[in-house]
Amino acid sequence: MITSGIIIGKLIDDLSQLQNQIELRNQLGLTDLNKYCEDFIKDVLNICYGYNLKNLNASHVNSPGLDLGDVGNKIAFQVTSTSNSTKVNDTLKAITPQQLAVYPNIKIIILGKKQSSYTAVVPANLVNGSFSVNDILEIKDICKEMISIPYDRLYDLYKLFEKQFHLVITEIEIPNNEGNYPTSFLNKLEIAPNTICVNANKFLANYRNRTLLDVKEVFNNLTKLPRISRDFLITIIEASESDGDGNFEISYPELKRKLRVSKAEIREELTILSSRAFIHEVDEENRVQTKFVKTTADIVDYGINNAILSKLLVALDFTLLDN
Repeated sequence: MITSGIIIGKLIDDLSQLQNQIELRNQLGLTDLNKYCEDFIKDVLNICYGYNLKNLNASHVNSPGLDLGDVGNKIAFQVTSTSNSTKVNDTLKAITPQQLAVYPNIKIIILGKKQSSYTAVVPANLVNGSFSVNDILEIKDICKEMISIPYDRLYDLYKLFEKQFHLVITEIEIPNNEGNYPTSFLNKLEIAPNTICVNANKFLANYRNRTLLDVKEVFNNLTKLPRISRDFLITIIEASESDGDGNFEISYPELKRKLRVSKAEIREELTILSSRAFIHEVDEENRVQTKFVKTTADIVDYGINNAILSKLLVALDFTLLDN
């Protein structure tokens, strides 16, 4: 079981990251908060304080003055990244009598950092409602509350952060001058090795009916596979029996038994390989068969005979085919 100390430490670190990111946005004049942020803070407040807050902007877009409301507890929040007194006063003025009838207790939560004092705030701007400068909260106040809540609620917070924090923090990232964001799937794409052969003379000397263009086409086809899928292809070859014509075959049940990975992982890799025409789809007889044609079969044969199959198909070092 994860201890309370570990959970609290992680949550505080995450909230500090959120606060710092919002502070940076404020310095750049980016003070808007999106719905992901509002909903995330709503869930955090609900768990920490036992509220049942709803996002008021979900039913009334940009509900004046208020973002989150709990009818049962008669409390509402303005969620903002702007910490100055002008923002607080403008919020209090914007709250309508109809809203105060439902939510007489008003709080403002600042996701950046509070000012050191709010002497310019005029609580009287909120007519017939309950508000004082002590009702201006910041992330530090949430952190203090977290420390004292029961473990089950603390664990609920931990699961919430696991599920949603990454999404929230990426939604408020700042793009660079080219419009690219720090978090992007493009940054996670595997980079295919640029180790294509120059002449492939070693290979072509043994397989005279093939051309350099044929070899380069095989290289390009292999680069379209994820590295782990190329590794899986090697596994199929090594676990299978040759059909004597450049291809390999194994029963699906036998492959499952030989591999100590989940059925889902095996199916996923088989789907990738069949979609790229390196294997046939698993047929009704549950056979896994490679689908090598022409040069691909010859390169596999060359790799096996020279004990460099993994270097060719997984590392994609086709320079080994050069003289």
